[in-house]
Amino acid sequence: MMNAKSRMRVFYAEGVIEMNTTFAKMMQNPLSDEYALLQKIRMENPTFSVRRRQIKSNPKKDTYKGLTYPYMEYYISTHEPEDKVDAVLAHFEELKLISQCHGKRLRYPTIKKWFLARYPEVAKFGMELVADEAPTAAQEPIPFAPNAATPEAAELKESA
Repeated sequence: MMNAKSRMRVFYAEGVIEMNTTFAKMMQNPLSDEYALLQKIRMENPTFSVRRRQIKSNPKKDTYKGLTYPYMEYYISTHEPEDKVDAVLAHFEELKLISQCHGKRLRYPTIKKWFLARYPEVAKFGMELVADEAPTAAQEPIPFAPNAATPEAAELKESA
């Protein structure tokens, strides 16, 4: 049965039938509506190619999987001076309260942005290690071990 998440699109200018992952999974059943729809579209457009839609991901995106509200509270309580802890935690709670009247997609990102601006060392954690591990031009390349079937291997055997 077709649902809102199962989608297929036809790009006539490109000659492509494109489906999302949900549609592709559902159309694997030859008795499904998705399978019947795909076969109908393919019969109407026999020269079109079929492809699965690929979502473009941003490899440069910073993710903070463990950066939860409880972690933020703990970090604030352990890294602020004792005389400021209560004030900063009160401000943090106020931000969380204010965020409740806004859409869910704005709540956490706004508080995370405030937290990372106040504690930049959390965002920069491990960046020095990654920069140190990056290969430099002065490093030696990994030696190539020729396969016995390559001409280089035959030359090495003859010279030995």
